[in-house]
Amino acid sequence: MEFDTRLLHGVEVNKYAFGSTQPVLSQANSYAYSSMEELEKVFNHLAPGVTYSRVNNPTVHAFEKRIMELEGGVSAVACASGMSAISISLANLLLPGDEIIVSSSLFGGSIEFF
Repeated sequence: MEFDTRLLHGVEVNKYAFGSTQPVLSQANSYAYSSMEELEKVFNHLAPGVTYSRVNNPTVHAFEKRIMELEGGVSAVACASGMSAISISLANLLLPGDEIIVSSSLFGGSIEFF
């Protein structure tokens, strides 16, 4: 598939209501579960599901799946800001004792973080 075709007609499209090419925009919502045990599994990432719209929701999941598909990856993570993306990346790449060499012309928040 061509890049623009994959973006508009990716594997998730058929799952959207009424043939929509995008999911319904989910800005704020509550989610019901049949038991506290089920909800606890979702909160502890032991079962799929959503818990809080500002953390994860169907719109964010759809965006992550589109990025994953476009990049040919196995997964994707959407972040709320550039600093959160930097934090998550470095926390997963670096080990205690590792050193970071950066330019002094980086965004000030990045330099303070390092």
